[in-house]
Amino acid sequence: MAYSVLLGGLISGLSNSYFAMQAFKYRGARNADKVVRSFIRGELGKIAITLVLFALSFTLITNLNELALILGFIATHFVGVIMSGLISYSPTGNKT
Repeated sequence: MAYSVLLGGLISGLSNSYFAMQAFKYRGARNADKVVRSFIRGELGKIAITLVLFALSFTLITNLNELALILGFIATHFVGVIMSGLISYSPTGNKT
């Protein structure tokens, strides 16, 4: 069961890492069209990676606990969402 939870977390982490690498390649107003395209490319890639990894997990792993896999995926995704809300994005670093 712990293996299934770990695998679900890895699926979430790998797909979100791909999104982050694609989405944050460009910055600035002059690159606005590149920023939008990279976000779309990152999101579509993230969805594709997630689907492929889930399909591979369900078909190739014999002693997989499906519920634990999905709960591990959801928990890892939820932790990422919560932590992104706790990070301070101020350019000066002030926590006010």
